[in-house]
Amino acid sequence: MLDEWSNYLVFLTIQTAIFAIFSLGLNLQWGFTGLINFGHVAFMTVGAYATVLLSLQGVPLFFAVLMGAVLATVLGILIGLSTLRLREDYLAIVTIGVSELIRLVALNEEWLTKGSFGVQSYRLPLEDFNPNLGSKLVMLGLLTLMAVWAWWQIGQWFRKQLPQPQSKSQNRQGGEQIVLLGLAAMAGALILAIYASGATALY
Repeated sequence: MLDEWSNYLVFLTIQTAIFAIFSLGLNLQWGFTGLINFGHVAFMTVGAYATVLLSLQGVPLFFAVLMGAVLATVLGILIGLSTLRLREDYLAIVTIGVSELIRLVALNEEWLTKGSFGVQSYRLPLEDFNPNLGSKLVMLGLLTLMAVWAWWQIGQWFRKQLPQPQSKSQNRQGGEQIVLLGLAAMAGALILAIYASGATALY
């Protein structure tokens, strides 16, 4: 009974960590640069679905994850280059549309995604990975320390780049530096979303 509860708590913690990584990408965009990107979830969706569907077709796991990352990256580049010069409200509207488009495709193209039931025939690659509880906690602790350290370093760099005295509307009109900073924030968020999508497909 104790083992079942401990395994459940570890599973719950891992799922929480995956979505925490995903949320860091939102904070990187909205918190540091004011980009209201509601299309962030589309990156994770595309990466996870691509990884799973390619694996079901016999593609080796490493290449399936890699291709999922590539497809999510292409989507991120298309969104970034076409929307970063928009005002905040228009950026939010466009990215909501992108997310809704991806959601409707995943929901309605049942021949590919199995609709609202999801891809149930996919066998999780780490399903048989069952180290003892102590090993799991050590791994979780190390990953947490690495994530905190990386987030601290990224946060420090972005704080130095941002023109603090200006408002968000002034920053939007600040020229190429602000656009490049927005692209950097979206790229960092994209990396986090890809990492979260890969973890979702694997665990």
